[in-house]
Parts: sequence; C-alpha cells; structure tokens
Amino acid sequence: MVSIPEQRHAQPCRLNLPWRQLAADRAMLLDLDSGEYYELGGSAPTIWKCLDGTRGFKEIARQLVDIYQIDGGRAEGDLADFIHELEELGLLSDSKQALGQEELSIDDNSVILSYQAPTIGNKGNLKYLGQLD
Repeated sequence: MVSIPEQRHAQPCRLNLPWRQLAADRAMLLDLDSGEYYELGGSAPTIWKCLDGTRGFKEIARQLVDIYQIDGGRAEGDLADFIHELEELGLLSDSKQALGQEELSIDDNSVILSYQAPTIGNKGNLKYLGQLD
C-alpha cells in the first residue's frame, strides 16, 4: 500500500534552490544557505521539475506513468518515497506559494531508455572546499 504524503504535501513544492539538469537522468542542486549540494539521479530530475506547488501528488504520479511507461503503483510508491526523502533533507517548502510550472519535455539528445527510481545523494558541502589542504 502506497503511503500518500500528508495533506501539507497534497501539492508538494520544492525549495526555490539553484539547480541544473546535466542529463535526462541526472541533475545537481545547491542549497545556498547551508552550502550542501546534491545529485539527483534516475527519475528524480523529472520529479523535481514537477514539485512546483501547482501539481498534486496523483498528477505527478500520472506524469511519471506517461513519461516512463511504468505501472501506476510503482510511480506512486517511488514518488511517495522520494517526497519523504526530500522532506527528511529539508528540501520541500512549507509555503503555499507556487514556483510556476516548468516544461516537462525530454530532449531529443537525451533519451531515457528505461525507468530508474528517483535518487538523491548529498555530494558534500561547498563551505569546506576552501579548507582542504
């Protein structure tokens, strides 16, 4: 059974952080306040785009099904897990203000061959780079 996020995440919204998509299945984002930077993998960049505060949980899951041609149950489960992970990392906004929808398109140069569950990994803290010997 998929655990749908709490009511406050009925329309989940990411923090307004600088980020850059590196490939269809890879992106980097930076928390300027903390200096932490993260790598998004698999379907995470697509989900990150959808977390703009204008789309509901079910709509985002439906978009994953449409884009990746996967089962709806898997889309909802992976999405719920990823939203929970973002919440744990403090990367979701409590604000009701929407960021504005981003275009969900796959570049012709970066075709996704198969679905990969969304991943996020903390790659380090920029504040410590200057302290290395």
